[in-house]
Amino acid sequence: MRRCHRGFAGRLGLDELGVRSSSELESNVVALGKRYDRLYVSFERAISTTTEYLVKLDYSLTQRVSLRGQTGTTSGVGVFYRFSWD
Repeated sequence: MRRCHRGFAGRLGLDELGVRSSSELESNVVALGKRYDRLYVSFERAISTTTEYLVKLDYSLTQRVSLRGQTGTTSGVGVFYRFSWD
């Protein structure tokens, strides 16, 4: 992911501001995100079309388990488990 300078995102009150690829929207997106303790709120908008977007809410239950709800071009809920080998 290519991110804008942290100082610029910070001045806007954001934790994430950048351009990256998205598997859900199947294109490059502009992504904005903000963390509030255990909750992470993000917005993604496709660059190639103005009709594709996602709003995501990720809530960390533990260090490895989180819940996600999203709405927009695709909607859904899920439980995610993270495991790292490093």
